[in-house]
Amino acid sequence: MGNLSTYPPIPVYLGVDGGGTFLRAILMSENGEIIASALGDSASIISVGEDKALSNLHRLLIECLSKIQNPIIIRSVFAFAGVCTRTSAERMYELFDRNGLRNLSSVG
Repeated sequence: MGNLSTYPPIPVYLGVDGGGTFLRAILMSENGEIIASALGDSASIISVGEDKALSNLHRLLIECLSKIQNPIIIRSVFAFAGVCTRTSAERMYELFDRNGLRNLSSVG
């Protein structure tokens, strides 16, 4: 693989579904075609705790994003099991902030 600057940027939309049992990520093109996906272990902080959830999420994002060359995330949406109140959403935003993920996220 060459230098990333030799590849044109590929605009993508990132979707992450974090259930209590497993985690799924997809990358979609601007025309809605799924161009990459990955499955991983749970990212539910209720099920596996904050550290393990973030580790699983990080691993999944690397796996999914590495499947295409030079992806540029236009928008992302994250949905996690157990994040259903303002308090739980604020907790996830705080975790994302502390771990440099906030610019990727629209947590719900």
